[in-house]
Amino acid sequence: MAQFEWKVRVKNETKLLKVGGNKYKLVITEFRPNYRVDLFEGTECILSDNTSTVSFKDKVDTSKPVLDQVLQWGAVMLEHRKICPRCAKQRILQPLTENDKKYDSFEGYEEMCPGCRVKIYNEMSARKKDEQTSSEQKLIEEYRKNPPNIVCFTVEKDAEDYVKGIDNPDVEDIGDGFVIAKGVVKAANGVYYPVFLAICLEDGGEFYGAEFIADNYSEVIEPKHALPYLAGGKEGLYPFKYRSLSRLEGDWHQSNWPRFS
Repeated sequence: MAQFEWKVRVKNETKLLKVGGNKYKLVITEFRPNYRVDLFEGTECILSDNTSTVSFKDKVDTSKPVLDQVLQWGAVMLEHRKICPRCAKQRILQPLTENDKKYDSFEGYEEMCPGCRVKIYNEMSARKKDEQTSSEQKLIEEYRKNPPNIVCFTVEKDAEDYVKGIDNPDVEDIGDGFVIAKGVVKAANGVYYPVFLAICLEDGGEFYGAEFIADNYSEVIEPKHALPYLAGGKEGLYPFKYRSLSRLEGDWHQSNWPRFS
């Protein structure tokens, strides 16, 4: 069994240990009376544990001093080196979690090396970003070809009546403390917009944005897309005030309700 040794001058790190063409080391961080233990392969931390956990203690002789236990844990983990089914290299393998198995990219695998697992998640993230970017660009292009006609009024009551007439609940709970509430935005230039407000009641009514309404689109328009098409543009909107049609219990940000905040 390959054995780690502590460096003489650096008290929290072992000497590099070469196994099967790869270099490994252990680094400990003290959280009295315990230690976090990180196992590095090259410059990448591939495994972590804590000397207080059952998963750590199951692999070591707990009658030994804790720093000796750390060395033993590292040696045991190196014994787990096998051929990774994804990269076909000899690595320390870990079983996939139930969350991993939810994704198609992990289909057919039960375990793999941490490096491959990270690569899969990076690939998934990159694909999602590309899809979002593509979708965003298509939306921007659609708005350029067919500019949203953002609904607005010069009279507050007209904006209120308009959003009231939309066949949606005045307040819709969308989970995690968030609600979408019908409301009105009063722009800096005195224009009133019927909107849907995103508010988090768990954060005391923290305001997360207003989605605008266009009479030539069935979907609401996100603020970042709506700005160029507002009456007076961005300069005409800021600073704006808002209010929901209904009183929202726990929303202390709208302290002036039913007036604008």
